Amino acid sequence: MPGMDSTTYKQEYRYNIFGKLKDIVAVQPDNTTQYTYPDIPEGISLEELSDQVAMEIARAITDTLVGADLRHPLAILHLGYQEYGAYDPLLTVVLQNKKDRAIKKWKGVDLMEELFFTIADFVEVDHRKYERSFTAFIGKVMEDENAKLATAMIRKAANILTTEKVFGKIPVSDDFFAYAVDWSMAPEDEDLIQIFLECGMREEVLEQWRKRGIFGEG
Repeated sequence: MPGMDSTTYKQEYRYNIFGKLKDIVAVQPDNTTQYTYPDIPEGISLEELSDQVAMEIARAITDTLVGADLRHPLAILHLGYQEYGAYDPLLTVVLQNKKDRAIKKWKGVDLMEELFFTIADFVEVDHRKYERSFTAFIGKVMEDENAKLATAMIRKAANILTTEKVFGKIPVSDDFFAYAVDWSMAPEDEDLIQIFLECGMREEVLEQWRKRGIFGEG
């Protein structure tokens, strides 16, 4: 079981009614907490837990965006992560007004750089809303050396946000999409196309972006 590091004030060990260890929670001096060992719930497969975590992340992101008081419809939502490393998403957003200005000014690789890196704004997500199930899932994935399932999970969260249009809780552009990619892996154009489709982008929206040349075409 994980040990207590130098910054930890104490560890809370929580057990179920049968005396089985359920959670270890690190409590910091400022009384903030962090799960260091949550057990996987009984009777649920790792694939089912993956789906649960994806939905919890999608809903936590939605709650964050609702509270962010965005002044324009949302156009692009990026769930950043690190392949084989950190899968707790770093959220960046591009609003419709910024996207429209960028499209008028840029095309091709320059448009891609502007939209996906330069003008995207960081928004902090409250990870506590999915922390327990996420930590249990990632712990098991890393134990099994199954990074592909972790990647599929974060892209499923993006797919939910795209196809559900952020559950209708905030205004989004007609061509809104969310996506999850580790840019440090330098995905090729064809890989990026497949990622966008996996994250729920409609074919007609993909074709619009293709014509703008962001895949090195058009």
